Amino acid sequence: AKIIVEILFGMMHIHEKGMIHRDLKLENVMLNYVFESQIADFGLVYVDNLSNSMSGNIGTYMYMSPEMKNNQKYDHKTDVFSFGVLFCALFTRKFPKKSQSKSEKAPLLLPQPDGKNISKFSIDLIQKCLSYEPSNRPDFNEILEDIYKNSFKLAQGIDSEIVLRRYCALNRFKVINNKSRIMPTICPPQTPHVGRTAKNPIIIKPF
Repeated sequence: AKIIVEILFGMMHIHEKGMIHRDLKLENVMLNYVFESQIADFGLVYVDNLSNSMSGNIGTYMYMSPEMKNNQKYDHKTDVFSFGVLFCALFTRKFPKKSQSKSEKAPLLLPQPDGKNISKFSIDLIQKCLSYEPSNRPDFNEILEDIYKNSFKLAQGIDSEIVLRRYCALNRFKVINNKSRIMPTICPPQTPHVGRTAKNPIIIKPF
């Protein structure tokens, strides 16, 4: 859950800077020695007013939104679709499957929530992110707000307090840099951070 929160803050920052990542996937999320995640590989990023190309069919096929696959007009919501795939793969170790319906707008098939590896709340949230119509997908701010309201309970056994502390730290950083807060937040007292200094990143390997 902490990794998901860190990815959401990172993607919010990317979008606020007028960028579209276009290749968000597990292989492009790296962890340091204190298991803080960072988004990597900006080789395919689109930057407003700097990039001339809004080419379609860019990125990794398993993570591509329908509009990206079909060379249609797209916006930052294409990253939300990719995040939905990443979220599903990270928690279930499975990718969403295409249904047998002939309609390409049919919802993708997701693993059934078992309450242990992934909750019904998480499956419902993933389904929203994987909506065929970009306008039906939440933005990263809305996703983060929903997760916060659900006390970060994305699966069984998650220590909500640890995730909340990380959420609050990233929220404070956002306030300092952007003068804006995600939402009213009740945070636990700060404690000194103890851990090794990050040297080489750890890569979350696909399966």
